[in-house]
Amino acid sequence: MKKIKTMRISGHPIELEDIKAYNEEWKALFDKALDKCKVKDSVIPDQLRLQKLLARLEGVLGRKYGRVTEWDFLKTKKAWEVRMEEFGNIMVTKARDTGEMIYVIMDEDM
Repeated sequence: MKKIKTMRISGHPIELEDIKAYNEEWKALFDKALDKCKVKDSVIPDQLRLQKLLARLEGVLGRKYGRVTEWDFLKTKKAWEVRMEEFGNIMVTKARDTGEMIYVIMDEDM
């Protein structure tokens, strides 16, 4: 069966049970990054360094919690209903560069 790349529009992990852990870990790492970059009273001495550090942290968390997965192609109304019951609204789009179909979970209640 054909597999379709699936992700959340927010960039959060796919699995609902991982979102809370992801957010907690992100907050802790974000605070450490602010300390490391000596951010005080919203003054950021080195914005570029902070951005690079946060991008690295986001990449690590993304790999740990799985922000992209593959689902079987949803062929039937019943298959769509099951996924939408679990995840809410799902948008179908395609990658501009490859033409690959992508399912995007719309985060309504995050």
